[in-house]
Amino acid sequence: MTQIQIAPITTTENWQKLESGWNTLLASSAAPSFFLTYEWLRAWEECFLSSNQRLYILAFYEKQSLVAAAPFYLTRKKAGPLCYNEIKFLGAPQAGSDYLDVIMKKGREKTVAEACYQYLTGPAAPKWDTLSLTDIFAGSLFLLHFINCIQQQGQYFKTAPSAFCPAAEITPDFDTYFAELSKWRKKKFRQDLRVLYRDHKAAHLTFEGKPAADHLSAFFDFYNQKSPWPGQGPQKILNKYSALCGENPPVQLDILEADGKIAAGLLHLRYKKSLYMYQMAVDREFNPRLSLGNLLVGMCVKNAAEAGYITYDFLKGHEDYKFHWANTGRRTLKLQLWNKRPVSRALALANLGKNAGKIVLR
Repeated sequence: MTQIQIAPITTTENWQKLESGWNTLLASSAAPSFFLTYEWLRAWEECFLSSNQRLYILAFYEKQSLVAAAPFYLTRKKAGPLCYNEIKFLGAPQAGSDYLDVIMKKGREKTVAEACYQYLTGPAAPKWDTLSLTDIFAGSLFLLHFINCIQQQGQYFKTAPSAFCPAAEITPDFDTYFAELSKWRKKKFRQDLRVLYRDHKAAHLTFEGKPAADHLSAFFDFYNQKSPWPGQGPQKILNKYSALCGENPPVQLDILEADGKIAAGLLHLRYKKSLYMYQMAVDREFNPRLSLGNLLVGMCVKNAAEAGYITYDFLKGHEDYKFHWANTGRRTLKLQLWNKRPVSRALALANLGKNAGKIVLR
């Protein structure tokens, strides 16, 4: 069997050399995701990587061919009197990335996971104390084989639920999907749609690519006015992401206009046959009798089905409206691994003590 060679990438300049092959590798993987694309992770790096953090991407090669990439970074953290180094996924925790993973060619998951574990626990790796991989897809084959490696060596690790992402599996025949929804949801949607167009001059506007990017500022102005959780993080990364994508960023903006003003808006991210609902903003004072967010979601799911998408993904969150329209979902997990260094052992013991305390108290 050909031996895998691992090259650590610690600078943006060296990472840029992989740009042409990164998304091709992702497309050939078993679980491709928007949040693992080169442009998204590069935008995240530029927006959120701080001075006490640095890139630590691992590139895996077979016969000089890129077969996998682990999008990691190293961060310096503090817990009480202890200072320690932690390996994390690029894309987290800021900006709400889901389905993070180690990217690899389909069929190479076991080999890459074993090589990754051997490298990280060997002398060539930098000094690290904890590995904390959040929002990794629960069905990740890398995760399966990586945990097997940990268990074989008897190391202490922990997995825990990270988030649940409701989704709708759809077909070009929207009526088939719609018929499976609850009787109340169908009645409410039709009723609100009738009232909206009867009592207001309404229009559903969709912007894709560069037009969507050009309208981001207006959308986020509306979002920051109407959302109970205003913030600059999503706008910052979306602007950077759109700039990195060039003339046709895979961004979609859906606006519900009523009586000449914005009543609701949805910001979508597009990847292959999946449409991701990334941000929602609603003017709840416009007409309290109408569920404008649910209305716009229904319109967007219908348009997505007709456009040939097979998944409408609501991403992480337990908001009720997501489950009104979802017929499936995916779980993400958090994996924590403690190294064999003195600080790592102290942190592991503290974690065990914390969990033991929960058992006693509850």
